[in-house]
This record gives sequence, C-alpha cells and structure tokens, in this order.
Amino acid sequence: MKKLKHSKFKNTGILFELLVRQITADILDDKQDSHANRLMRKYFAEDASLGKEQRLYQLLMEESAYDSGNAERLIDAVAKSHKKLNTKKLAQQRYELVKEMKGAYPIDDFLRSKIRNYKTYASIFKLFESENEDIYCDAKELYESKNTILQGLCSKKAQTNESTEDYEQHNEDLRLITYKLLVDKFNEKYSSTLSEDQQRLLKNYINNISNTNSLREYIDTQIPNVKSRISELSDKVVDDEVVKIKLGEVISQLDSISDGRVVKDSQVSTLLMSYELIKELEKHENN
Repeated sequence: MKKLKHSKFKNTGILFELLVRQITADILDDKQDSHANRLMRKYFAEDASLGKEQRLYQLLMEESAYDSGNAERLIDAVAKSHKKLNTKKLAQQRYELVKEMKGAYPIDDFLRSKIRNYKTYASIFKLFESENEDIYCDAKELYESKNTILQGLCSKKAQTNESTEDYEQHNEDLRLITYKLLVDKFNEKYSSTLSEDQQRLLKNYINNISNTNSLREYIDTQIPNVKSRISELSDKVVDDEVVKIKLGEVISQLDSISDGRVVKDSQVSTLLMSYELIKELEKHENN
C-alpha cells in the first residue's frame, strides 16, 4: 500500500492555476493561438472529469462559512461528491494533461513558482486521495489537512474586509481585473501601444501574482536603468518645457517605487509612465 504524498503533478487545482497564469502570459505576448488556452478548453470543460474535480477544489478554496459546523458540512459534501468521480478517468486525464504541458512549456519551471495558498491546495489533494483504498493516509495528517481547509473556509468572511493593497491575499481574478483596468487607463491617457519594457513589466506583474518578493526584485533592478536612461536623454530636451515638467514628475516618484515589500498598482503605474517618458525623449532625440 502506497503512503499518501502530495504531488503538484497530480494536484488538479494547481495545474489549473498554472494554466491560467500561462494564458495570461500568452495574452501579454500577443499570442493569437495560446496552447494553454486549448489545454484549458480540452481538459477543464464542464463535462470533463478534471473540470468536475477542479470545481470541487474551487468550492473549498473560495467558499466561506459562518462557523466550523457549516465548514465541516461543506467539506463532507464536497468529499462525498468527489467519491462519485471516476478515479481512473481522473488519473488518465491528469497524465495526458501533464504530458502535453511538458511538451509545450518548461513545466519544471512552472512547478517551481510559488503557488497561492499552496498549503490549502495540498490539503484538499490529501482529502481527496484519502478516499483511495490503495493509499495509506496517516490519521493525524488527514486531520491536519481537514483542519487547514476548515480554517480557510471560516476565515474567508474576514478576508473580504482586507486592504485592496494587500496582494498576498488577493483573489487572482481581482488581480487580473486590476491589470486590465491598469492597461486600459494607461492606454486611454497616453493613446499609445505598450513598448517591450512596458510589456515585460506587466508580464512580470501577472506571472508573479503570488510571489511578491520576485516582483519587488524585478522592479528594484529596473529603477536604476530607467533613471540612467532618463538622465542620458534629458540633456537633449532641456528646451522643451512640457517634457521637462513630465521629467520632474517622474524623477520625483521613481525613488518612492522601492518603498514597501508589497508592490502597489501606483508603483507599477509610475514605472509604466517612466517607460512612456523614455519613449517621448527618444522620439524627441530622433527628431
């Protein structure tokens, strides 16, 4: 009898989240035909076994309960529904999905990235796998997994009052909506297409939804380069009052971008604006 052990390759919830991230990255890269999107439609369709299992993961990840009694009843109901799924079909579809993902993307890099609410995903996996009679699950480990899920369900109500700037707890859908609004507002203000630097920044912003340290490190490495480039170009436009005003605004904000551990939308916007100013300066230079 095999001992229960968590595996990202077998965790349907994690595989689904990784595909969502890749689809977003493909959109940012302006890929018209996203392989990740095809995989999503193929394996997570409403009538697909993985699609049904993913919705059970989603219930335990996103629902809220007023008290532990309601949370326990929800856990039991979801576990009962999961027992009705065909385990052989689930295993086969997961195997085929991972195989296709390996063929199209560096899946090892995928799995090394930080997963939002990893502990809860692992706990749900263990809850579902404990149903398998061929797998030994330690009673204490199963208890701890259920307790993790229960605490998450009971804490959801409190989390709805969180600060909108606390990205470690943000729901991924809200982050993607925030991203869309950010780009729409930027394009409306400047009426221009995004440069490679701007696209790269936004790609990092989305790809590091759960890894605030990585996003912070990326932005901190960009600030010296931006300031240096602006400094080089600014000497050539000293007679342009409009550009000089924008230049002063951006430079005054660049130093504050590094403040705080969590990256705010306003800081991303400032860096976007800095790249836009560089485009204006370069255009002025070429003219």
